[in-house]
Amino acid sequence: MLSPATGQPLEIVVSLAGGSDPMPVRSSRVVYGGLGSATNRAIATVVTPWVERHRSERSGGWQMLVEIVRSEADMQSGRLTIEIETRVTMRGALGPIHLGQTLGYCKVSDVVGDADGSRLVFRCLDRMARDLAGWLEGLHS
Repeated sequence: MLSPATGQPLEIVVSLAGGSDPMPVRSSRVVYGGLGSATNRAIATVVTPWVERHRSERSGGWQMLVEIVRSEADMQSGRLTIEIETRVTMRGALGPIHLGQTLGYCKVSDVVGDADGSRLVFRCLDRMARDLAGWLEGLHS
């Protein structure tokens, strides 16, 4: 989503607050970069229906702050485990309007062997984003 200043109703701001980007994989030489932008894309994709339904309800739109507080990856015997935790704050983009705060979390694990495990990172982020979209629906329906 683009900034409310450009006419879009939701700005998603992803930052690191303890997590790593790039995210190193323990017990390997692999590192996954672009975690912040991948998190932004995953969330923006699944919250679009909510944004469209609530487009005109708040002058200036909303801002979703997503802080990656923990990001871990581990490889053991060809099994990759990804775990990501975020703190999410939803507020009005203009003025001190706090709408809610929650934690986002995902953990996925699968055998990848020598294959690229980035699909597992995206699967984890997609799960977390879908949970956040459900929270958003309940927060402001």
